[in-house]
Amino acid sequence: DLCAMGPAWTLVKGGHLRQMQGSDSPSIDSGSGEAVDVLCDGRTGQCLNFSSQLFETKHTHGTGCTLASSIAAYLAIGHS
Repeated sequence: DLCAMGPAWTLVKGGHLRQMQGSDSPSIDSGSGEAVDVLCDGRTGQCLNFSSQLFETKHTHGTGCTLASSIAAYLAIGHS
């Protein structure tokens, strides 16, 4: 559990997720048609799901890395 390690917030870039039948836990499914990211508050344990239609394209590899780099650059210039 990433939140148990102490961060105030945890963002999990999920990509292709679907809900397993009868379960609250997401699982990987390349054919789901939906991209899901999860943002969790490390203090309360509350999580928010952000989902969007998945677009079929060969140009989506590295989107999580781009997001992480953008967040790191934002923090590096003094934002919190």
